[in-house]
Amino acid sequence: IIAHELAHVVHFDWAKLILARVATAAFWFNPLAWVLAREAHQLREEAADDAVLAADIAGPDYAELLIGVARHQCRGTLLGAHGVAPSKSSLGRRVRRVLDQSPARGPSGRSWVAGFATGMLSMAVPLAAVTFVPGHSALATIQPSPAEKRLAANSSSNTPRRDSTASVANAAARPLDDGPTGLPAAAAPVTVSTGQDQGTGTSRPSDDGDEADNMRVLGISVQYQRAMAQAGFPNLSSDDLAEARAGGVSPEYARDMRATGMPLTLDDVIEARNMGLSAAYIATMRGFGIKAGLDDYQGMRSVGVTADFVRKLRSRGIKTTDPDELTSLRAGGSAGDP
Repeated sequence: IIAHELAHVVHFDWAKLILARVATAAFWFNPLAWVLAREAHQLREEAADDAVLAADIAGPDYAELLIGVARHQCRGTLLGAHGVAPSKSSLGRRVRRVLDQSPARGPSGRSWVAGFATGMLSMAVPLAAVTFVPGHSALATIQPSPAEKRLAANSSSNTPRRDSTASVANAAARPLDDGPTGLPAAAAPVTVSTGQDQGTGTSRPSDDGDEADNMRVLGISVQYQRAMAQAGFPNLSSDDLAEARAGGVSPEYARDMRATGMPLTLDDVIEARNMGLSAAYIATMRGFGIKAGLDDYQGMRSVGVTADFVRKLRSRGIKTTDPDELTSLRAGGSAGDP
């Protein structure tokens, strides 16, 4: 883990991460910006993995360490575990690459870097020279004609001036000289109209209004909120719903995961979805007698412990149901590897 983090420091990945965050903040409306930022994150992690393997660290040992971190076995390195899976199936992709001996893990040659930089500059220069200027027709429609200016001036001069609410209130507070009773005008019924609907004096709670506004801004429908509540996650805030939707958690997936009988929070379901874990996979492993927790199933799924792998192990006399042993056998490329 230390070698991995030192590789990030040497490669100035912190600066690249800041640039990616700035780019996604500036172009948040462009899905391609988010895809490129996620892929760049993945490639930075793989480059750091290559630096670790270049330090004569065995691939199976390092793969098992990655799985252990992702399964929260090491609480001190839990922050690094989130870098393990920047997107869906990222951990499995990294583990397979670590165990694969074929890819070249050395740095790129200077000629390749120079060629790539030249190509990028050749595309950037023509784009920088492009200047967008509004057409004459658009400018003509924006500028009002002299007739329109005169019409606007006449209409503004003919419009009666409205007194403010404060002026009307002050006038109403003064006593009437010619009133038959001598009572102040405030005692008589006075209706003041400001041109705006003042309502009935009652309003909904501001918290509910803010929550509804947040849901509209985040693109969360009431149907999604209701379906998540029916799936076993009621009273979720707009931030929770946005996080679940961004993580690809559908109401059907949440319902299936709750049906497994494990005590799952919303964060557990989101993490399981990002790791590619499904309720069908859990049911299959339980069919083999493998009783485990959510973290164990995630580790098995990420390293590639499938139903075929378990069947081949049992056909060769290995009938273990220990999740840690199955994960080690799969990561180490045992004789039962399909």
